[in-house]
Amino acid sequence: METYARTTLLVPDGEFVREDFAHVFESPGWHTLRLTVDAAGEVDEADETDNVYTREVYVRPSWVFLYYFCNGASLEDACETKFRAIAAEAGQHDFHAYVMWDHLASEDRVFSMKNDPDWVGGYSRGTDCWTAQDIGLTDPEFDTGDVSTFTHYVDFVLSRESTNSQYALIIFNHGAGVHPTRGGVPDTTLTDAVPLRAGICLDSTGSYLSVKELGDCGEYLAGQLEHNIEVVHLDACLMQMLEVSHEFRDSADLLVACEDAEWSWGEGTGWERRYLA
Repeated sequence: METYARTTLLVPDGEFVREDFAHVFESPGWHTLRLTVDAAGEVDEADETDNVYTREVYVRPSWVFLYYFCNGASLEDACETKFRAIAAEAGQHDFHAYVMWDHLASEDRVFSMKNDPDWVGGYSRGTDCWTAQDIGLTDPEFDTGDVSTFTHYVDFVLSRESTNSQYALIIFNHGAGVHPTRGGVPDTTLTDAVPLRAGICLDSTGSYLSVKELGDCGEYLAGQLEHNIEVVHLDACLMQMLEVSHEFRDSADLLVACEDAEWSWGEGTGWERRYLA
């Protein structure tokens, strides 16, 4: 409902109340609602400066998707495929997606997703993409195996989104569960000198999140939301294990992962959104 002062000959100090405005917005997020009265200046008024009424309106998405991409040396092409798939579905009323992308060679960025698959030139820094320093990190390279990188990402997203939305966390990379592996490094370096690692986000730098650290990440996000994460999708190999589920026992409602060597390679938000529907 909107109430406006309205003066007429019969009611010199009256009010005009309008309750049937239809507000239609293309996508979730902040929008400017502007109402202009007597735009052509045909009505002679003592004060012509109050003919435009403006209000900032926030449209809350039903779901917020947080994607956490670690390239793991061999997954850069897969990350790009997934990015394009997310962009194809972005801007719909029922969800808003963010992608934190640890590139193999290009500058690492956080993206607020829209209908634009061009991650190189289609997004503007400070408007819909941000560097590591923009979200509070000191190193320009995202270390996705560092819990601090995850918490900075969460804090940044929650500074822009309502915690009252439902949340899905999707982590895409190499995984090993609790079984140590040398995965996530170039084949040419697969020697006994490469340390064994267990967990997820097995980066080519040697960094990774242990199963315990992964659980710490889930607890942090749930704590900031002040409610459980509705869905956690570990889009990596070998992550559907009892030990992994145990780490999310108090922070997530649903855990989706694979017991075998598998990724949802070509999917963007499609798999998650169909699952939630």
